[in-house]
Amino acid sequence: MFYQLNTIYLMPNKFAYAPPVSFRFSVMILDDLSKNQQGAMNYLFSSDEKAQAKNSKYKETGFKSISGLETELDTEAVNVGGENSYTYFLPKTVKYSNLVLSRGIAVKDSFFTNWFWNQQKRDGKIVKKDLLISLLSPLKIPLIIWLVIGAYPISWKVSDFNSTENTLLIEEAKIAYRYFEILKQ
Repeated sequence: MFYQLNTIYLMPNKFAYAPPVSFRFSVMILDDLSKNQQGAMNYLFSSDEKAQAKNSKYKETGFKSISGLETELDTEAVNVGGENSYTYFLPKTVKYSNLVLSRGIAVKDSFFTNWFWNQQKRDGKIVKKDLLISLLSPLKIPLIIWLVIGAYPISWKVSDFNSTENTLLIEEAKIAYRYFEILKQ
């Protein structure tokens, strides 16, 4: 008999780790995390509906897929004078790729869609938001949380219209951001 607790399966006298699946995740758009990080954490980890209603300024939205949560350290190759057998690589800057968020197109009013289109209407003013991307357990408990700082939409596209296929119409948004952190529970 197996009992599941987060991602550790308990068996008689044995422990076996099962890596979490990637299809159970959530995206939360935060209005102002820097002023109230504890409020966001309370919202995320609370099962109490009253506590969540109190912190309703944290907007959760669903997506089909998320990609681009990656970082890379740029390096500079330096050859030492007279030494031809190897090259030193010196660290320069850290680069973050753009997030790509995909979902079925929202025909109703959506906080995420409004944020994107209001961004396009502004006269060069960028409204940055912080995002929480959470990998969830089967019990919807956050296992890993990525805090994406200073995010703003840079492009939006919709999938092709095709009368010979019976597929969902997908909207895809690219999001630029300053950096991300991995938060521990």
